[in-house]
Amino acid sequence: MKTRITLGTFAILLALFFTSYSDVIANSGGSQGGFSSSGGDNGNSCGQGGCHGGGHTLQAGIITTNIPMSGYTPGTTYRINVAGTSGTGTKFGFELAAENASNATAGTLTPASTGAREKIRSNGHATHTSVGNIGTMGAFGWQLDWVAPASGTGVVKFSTAVLVANNNGGTAGDATIRFSTTTNEASATSITEITSDNTKLYPNPIENHLNIFSDNTAVNYLSVMNVEGKIVFETSISSVDRVDLSQLKKGIYFATVKSDKANFTQRVIKL
Repeated sequence: MKTRITLGTFAILLALFFTSYSDVIANSGGSQGGFSSSGGDNGNSCGQGGCHGGGHTLQAGIITTNIPMSGYTPGTTYRINVAGTSGTGTKFGFELAAENASNATAGTLTPASTGAREKIRSNGHATHTSVGNIGTMGAFGWQLDWVAPASGTGVVKFSTAVLVANNNGGTAGDATIRFSTTTNEASATSITEITSDNTKLYPNPIENHLNIFSDNTAVNYLSVMNVEGKIVFETSISSVDRVDLSQLKKGIYFATVKSDKANFTQRVIKL
């Protein structure tokens, strides 16, 4: 028996094809939204409730931050990384949400990298761009800056879903992984000491820049001493700062951050 396809049926099939194709192309430049696996997104990801299907699996540690163990300080900027490895994917996408206990967006996310790999959706969630969906075989990574929300916000939960795609032009063989982590709001009690618990100097080793994050808002000065005990660099800083040390020669140094009442020294290596 022959099957007849009427002109009307053909038009419908053609429309469905182009709609599906358009969705695939559009998603290469960012999530459609609502698929970060967060509470506000009802736990949905591109693999569960999204167009790729197949469910999602937990992969611990794909969100890392430099928020201190003591919690975030309102108004302070922190670095949020979404990075990891998974299978042999060649195309990657993500959506990340920062939400309070009521599942509402908390704080402000902005792209941290200069390569336009990330963008922010109208709902405040972060996602990839068409430039940012490319990674090395099985490895993905994006960076965001997060300005912590106002005092009294309390616990904030970061949730992300990452699509690992095989770039075969369809959804078959793609995988989705998810992860979430929480951070508390730091106590409003005045901090006078500067210690390794409330102050971070990174990265270490250093290539060009040293990042400084301290819960002690009185931090105002940085000095760098060489192994011979000579001060080779000094500058005024704030408790959250980024200092250019590219002029230093390769070697071992001792970086000291100070307030008017305390100081903290950390051994650092300049590459």
